[in-house]
Amino acid sequence: VDVTEEQMDHMSADASVKWEERQYELTSVWGEPVDRWDNGIYFVHSTRMGETAGVLLTEGQAPAAENEAALPPHVAEGLGIPAKVGETFGLPLSGKAAGASVQMVVSGVMEPQGHYEVAGTNMLFVSRAFVDRYAKLGTMWEDTGPVASGLFLHFQD
Repeated sequence: VDVTEEQMDHMSADASVKWEERQYELTSVWGEPVDRWDNGIYFVHSTRMGETAGVLLTEGQAPAAENEAALPPHVAEGLGIPAKVGETFGLPLSGKAAGASVQMVVSGVMEPQGHYEVAGTNMLFVSRAFVDRYAKLGTMWEDTGPVASGLFLHFQD
């Protein structure tokens, strides 16, 4: 489900729904490793990085600074770097940021994500500062800023 923060807050107003986790995916900017994959890397921010299933960390911590990222081992391998905290890498950008590139440092290593690896889905988990900066280039809804997707719900009753 792709919704804005305003929509999430509106749905939560009656306290029947609590958002366990919010994930923000940049929909108009993605990473494009040169000569490595047919598909790019999606940038995602998780509010509960390292705390909930699917985004658990085996090493390090959730990204906090704009240039920090957490990644699963298959994405590290595709980038040509060890899955290790402190590793650095450059990543050319595509979409509305085509021509730009970012220099990133690994802040955390995630548990293997076999289902995403098999599907050829490559996600780099970034800080909210990273999402906010690049969301200015546009999202699915140009006027609303970043969208949240992959929400995990907890119903109060």
